[in-house]
Amino acid sequence: MQLTERLRDLGLSPAQSRSTALFELATERPAAILARVLGIHLSVAAAWQRAQRRRLDRLRRRPQPTTETSQLRQFPDHQLHNSERGLR
Repeated sequence: MQLTERLRDLGLSPAQSRSTALFELATERPAAILARVLGIHLSVAAAWQRAQRRRLDRLRRRPQPTTETSQLRQFPDHQLHNSERGLR
């Protein structure tokens, strides 16, 4: 059995993990070094960096939930214990 098949059987996505790792490298290393280390063309490495920068910019512009809102989403009322609702 191939490693990829074994990982998929475990619920892991090797292709997605590889892409994530490559994009992380694109944020940490200059395009010239990235291209040389990975054996890709400089224009491809530069394109990865631009794509990752755009992605990070979108994430930064996304409105952040308030603490109250995020807590309500994390713990719907029916899941809170009586003491957490202020009831005794």
